[in-house]
Amino acid sequence: MARPSVLPNGEAFNQRDWVLAKKRAKAMYDHVCAICSKELDANAKAYTNNSVEVDHIYPLSLGGHPYEVSNLQLLCMKCNRRKSNKLPGSDVAIPRDDPLPLSGDW
Repeated sequence: MARPSVLPNGEAFNQRDWVLAKKRAKAMYDHVCAICSKELDANAKAYTNNSVEVDHIYPLSLGGHPYEVSNLQLLCMKCNRRKSNKLPGSDVAIPRDDPLPLSGDW
């Protein structure tokens, strides 16, 4: 996926720093989607259902830090697309093919 050449704050986006930040995040975190808990495959081809996607928890468009590992999480492709540039705590739907039980059903 193409990244912006300029961040919202006017700073130039550094592709090299982004690649390094993604590598650090993939090495630090379990390969499980942070939203739906689906197991991810580090060796899966990009843009497939089980591939690992690195997401900014606080989106760049809303002032999130672009390269700080604490602002990154691993998501599956479906959850990453659904989350888009939403903030944590906003309603990000769980994929219908893997629903979580309602609180009364635990």
